[in-house]
Amino acid sequence: NLVGVLLRLNNNGTLPIEQLISFNNSRAEITGIGRSFDNLINANGSQFLITNVVVNLGSVTTMTHGSVTLSSGGTANLNQLQNIDSASFYISGGVTLSLPSVTSYTHTSNANSQYRYFRAQGSGSRIEMPNLTSITNGTFYNSNIVAEALSGGVINLNAVTEISDPNSGDVRYRAVSITADGVNSRVELANLVN
Repeated sequence: NLVGVLLRLNNNGTLPIEQLISFNNSRAEITGIGRSFDNLINANGSQFLITNVVVNLGSVTTMTHGSVTLSSGGTANLNQLQNIDSASFYISGGVTLSLPSVTSYTHTSNANSQYRYFRAQGSGSRIEMPNLTSITNGTFYNSNIVAEALSGGVINLNAVTEISDPNSGDVRYRAVSITADGVNSRVELANLVN
């Protein structure tokens, strides 16, 4: 189990990452060759920056307050990920991040001025959350959730029926922002009611 660690994984050297179960409040920068975190379950507070490689995170079920950045063709298997409260996702380079096990998202802010992002940027870049039904903003001052489809990116939120900003806490400057900017950019919300 690792806490507060920076892992730089590239073409050089090896680390026994397949034995990790918990990787919290840490950062993994992965390039060069693909990696498999076969037994990793808990990645709370951790950042994964994946560039031009395939990374298997298929056992991860929780990544609260974490983030995933896919660029230059980098991909990640996160099919079992369920709890993404206060996580952010930045997707570019024409790849798809699929999160089929996620059913709800809450910005569990714990301080003022915290922003969380779902960003798909560039043609072919997609964030797929086909079973996400609700999005709830945080309760601190200036808590923000930003969903951005840019330059041809697409975010699938078609199962979302409710987006809410609670009537509690410090409501000043809080927002849930939805933006589609550029040709073929879409934030899909086919079933949004509230």
